[in-house]
Amino acid sequence: MSELSQNLYITYSNQKARDLKKLSTIEALDKVITLDRLILELFESDNFEIIINEVIASSIIHKIIQTQNIDYFSYLDEDAASLTTIYNFIVKCKRNDIALDTLLTNEKLKAVSEIIKAYEKYKKVNHLVDISDIENIVLSNLSDKSSYKLTAYTSSPYLDYLGKYKFVYMDEFNIENINYIKSHKQEMILKCLSTNPISNKDKLSTSAKIIKPSHAVFDNIDEVKTAIKITRKLLEDGIDSNDILIVASDIQEYAPLYKLFLSEYEIKGYSSIGTPLSSFYKSENPQVQSALNDYKSQVQSLELLYKKLDLTLSSQS
Repeated sequence: MSELSQNLYITYSNQKARDLKKLSTIEALDKVITLDRLILELFESDNFEIIINEVIASSIIHKIIQTQNIDYFSYLDEDAASLTTIYNFIVKCKRNDIALDTLLTNEKLKAVSEIIKAYEKYKKVNHLVDISDIENIVLSNLSDKSSYKLTAYTSSPYLDYLGKYKFVYMDEFNIENINYIKSHKQEMILKCLSTNPISNKDKLSTSAKIIKPSHAVFDNIDEVKTAIKITRKLLEDGIDSNDILIVASDIQEYAPLYKLFLSEYEIKGYSSIGTPLSSFYKSENPQVQSALNDYKSQVQSLELLYKKLDLTLSSQS
């Protein structure tokens, strides 16, 4: 009995993955996945550490600042947004192989270096990993195994994962002046994938046309109004509303501004920020109840993890 043929398509965003699944060239058994998700699945195929996000990591950093008596950041309380900023800075430096002393000096360099040293030790003792660790582990394993033949009979779980696909197609991650690769480590992982005996497909579908404003914007409000004006012009020129997508770097910041100004230009829009579950409180809708139960389950899991790690779970977490 012949094995069913299955291909793997790697792309850069969930929206692009949804678009690809609509193509006639994608078979029912083919898998379409983002690079972020692929890296996570490769990691989980052979690792069992607890994956932490910026919420948990920020709590860890606060604990380190307090227990290590790091005076430079001693003013930060457990809810301070700067804790997340510190975490993101540490992770970005590690994901992109950037040396701290090229960005920081004097007391700040000393303080952040102390935090990193304690943070890495804390993760090791408690069997934790963040996104920078995950990318590094995946890259190391792919680099070590890159000379192997990809078949379903290799001893590496990473190669077993990739080897079950007949062909692996790679989407284009650079569109005009936009690069969708999120780190140097991701870039290296992509290179490992492309140097293995797997097929690459240069282009999976027609790229979106990127429209740039003719003048520099003054602030985020001017930026939003400019984007809406461009959208209005496109609609007047006969472009279907379903073919227009406005991309914001921070949806939490920009969504309220778009909601505020869309009606001024007589345009209806929909945000990917979603609707808070609190808006459906006491709703009998099965989907709402399912989402609410899932959320409660996540909170319970988070509470157990915080208790295990002896961390403080604030009302903002």
